[in-house]
Order: sequence, then structure tokens, then C-alpha cells
Amino acid sequence: HVKSMLSRASDLAHIFMDKRIREGSLDLEIPETEVEVDEGGQPVDIIRADRLFSHRLIEEMMLAANVAVAKFFHEREVSSLYRIHEVPNADSIAELERFLQIFGFSKGLGGGKLQKKIGQALEHFEGQPQEQILHILTLRTMSQAKYSPDNVGHFGLGFEFYTHFTSPIRRYPDLIVHRLLKAA
Repeated sequence: HVKSMLSRASDLAHIFMDKRIREGSLDLEIPETEVEVDEGGQPVDIIRADRLFSHRLIEEMMLAANVAVAKFFHEREVSSLYRIHEVPNADSIAELERFLQIFGFSKGLGGGKLQKKIGQALEHFEGQPQEQILHILTLRTMSQAKYSPDNVGHFGLGFEFYTHFTSPIRRYPDLIVHRLLKAA
């Protein structure tokens, strides 16, 4: 019974990912590292962490839960705490455009939804040596996400409504959101 549930969850995660990317969510693959330690707790190596589809499956389900809770609050006009990510400033976008042009991307980022334009530019370099550095440069272009009672959406994810709900054990804002949800 678990296998069939995981199979359905996998199918759903693929649908969520495809929809998210189609609607302009930026899928930046920045390699993560792990520090290996010896038996005494001393660092002995730094290695690249594997990112498996199982990680993405969990991530997609968490994103969906966070969006659902944010929409719930909005629809019921409940004052809440949103996780917002503002549009990058024009200078940062212009700098990213310069890098894209240097690497051979001739189209600009103007006109249309900016997230989709950036996503198309990154897709152009998929599998090429420039891909990883452009993902890092794109991340550096972005403003820092933050918490706010004023919902302005989440630029990087391309979500109109977003909050943090899924990790109340490790993030205090999630616990606040849980308490607000219970009160509502």
C-alpha cells in the first residue's frame, strides 16, 4: 500500500513541478555540500550532497501545503505572516542580462513575466558548462526573501500566496502560522 501511495505522490510531484515551472517559478539548482566528520567529530572532507527525486517530491508537497495555507488566510481575510520575495531591482537584472549576453544568450529579459524570461534563459544553457554559474548568478540577482504581514507574493517561486507552514519544529514563523491556522 505504501508503494502505490509513493507512486501517486511521485506523479503528483511531477505535475506540481511542471505547473510551477510553466507558471514562472525559478528552479535554481545550486549544489549543496555536506561536511564529513570522523568518529571524534572533526571535519575530514566536504562533499557534494546528492539531490534525489525523493527530496524534490517532499519539497513539492511542502510548497503545495505552504501555498494552500496562505490562500486559506487570504480567502478568509485572516491577518497572517507571509513569506515574501520581492522583484529584483533593475540594476541587478541588467547585470544578469549582461552575463547572459556574454555567455551567448541574445534575447533580453524585458517584456513579459520576468520569472519566465529568466527561466527561459537558464533553460537555454541546460547541460552546458555555463549552467551552474548562471544559476548562482541568478540567485545573487535576487533580493532576500523575508517574512511580512503584507503579502506581495513570492517572486522566485512565482506564487501569489506563500507562507511557511511545514517546519514548525525548526522555524518559529511556521509555529506562528500553525497557531493562526488553529485560531482561524
